[in-house]
Amino acid sequence: MSVTRTDFTEKLKVNAYRWFWEAATSNYDTWTELFAEDTDFPEDASYTMTTSALGLGDLTEKKEGDKLEFDSPMEGYTVLGAPKTFGRQISFSLELYSDTQVEGLFRKTVASWRDAYERTRDKTFAKVFNYGAFTAGHTIFNNSIPGVITDPSGDFIYDGKPLFAASGNEHVSKNGGTYFNYQALPLTAENLKTVYTAMTTTNAKDERDEDIDIIPDILLVPPGLKFTAEEILKSTSLDSANPGVTNVLRDIVRPVVWRRLTDSDGWILMQSKKGIYVINKLDPVIDFWVDPETKDYRASIICRFGIYVQNWRFVYGCNLAQS
Repeated sequence: MSVTRTDFTEKLKVNAYRWFWEAATSNYDTWTELFAEDTDFPEDASYTMTTSALGLGDLTEKKEGDKLEFDSPMEGYTVLGAPKTFGRQISFSLELYSDTQVEGLFRKTVASWRDAYERTRDKTFAKVFNYGAFTAGHTIFNNSIPGVITDPSGDFIYDGKPLFAASGNEHVSKNGGTYFNYQALPLTAENLKTVYTAMTTTNAKDERDEDIDIIPDILLVPPGLKFTAEEILKSTSLDSANPGVTNVLRDIVRPVVWRRLTDSDGWILMQSKKGIYVINKLDPVIDFWVDPETKDYRASIICRFGIYVQNWRFVYGCNLAQS
């Protein structure tokens, strides 16, 4: 029995997933060190809606016979998270390629799509930091779905501010407190101390303005600041005139270099996997078919993923572009 074109295309679709996942890729996993994955995203939903973290006030002592003290109710900001759809397709001309050639081309194409998929996620998730200080906001933060739901905060995070809000355009808690997590500071030991202190004390409040614990563990930098970060965090002493003076910043956090950061002198102090969530809604779906009109071979890939901010307090940015 001869092999029909339908049999051929079905065979390629089956093999495509093996070729895709077996393909070697470059290092595109930095984002996995930084962001938490929303594993509770509903399988049958197109978006998730939560509230910014309010927290519970400290527990109060209850004496024998007394009633438990009631906590004051307070509604947090609405946080909308939704995946976006990404894809590409390609055509192999009937006149240019035989079936044998098409199989080899499709295999190479699928392998390149694996790299493109990982690279696209990497670049997309980095936009949260690359555009996080933009005073006009950016579409990466807009999780509206046309015809389904509109993100009430538009191109900003849930409180209507940039992720990295500067003094004068501060984040406002539900209890009325104001906070900023952006400054135009170069990366130096003294500035790192300033930001670390601000993040762990001034900004370590919930939506009720009550104390919470924030423990930064990553200093995120672009390649151009790699050696500056390592000198600050790895040196035994930072005082060349008094080498016996201990570097109090030694190993206080871990330096992480992300080549996707576009500000050559920008840097971010953060607590990893807190406050910013990645959605991996749909793994790549690969299709291969014959165009009924031209008889050309066509192939496509489609996937869905996204990222959203649920709490700005776990990041602090410096020297990032604001427009």
